[in-house]
Amino acid sequence: MENNAEMVFEESGSKKEMHKWQNDKIKEYKDCHNGCRPPLNKSDW
Repeated sequence: MENNAEMVFEESGSKKEMHKWQNDKIKEYKDCHNGCRPPLNKSDW
């Protein structure tokens, strides 16, 4: 069965490195969207 989706890995690393990367991406999003978090993120962590 086809899902018509493609998964693209943006980054890889240890759990700690990925946690920091995710936090950096959330901060980057907030900087570009008047301080608002991405819609599905309940916190910056």
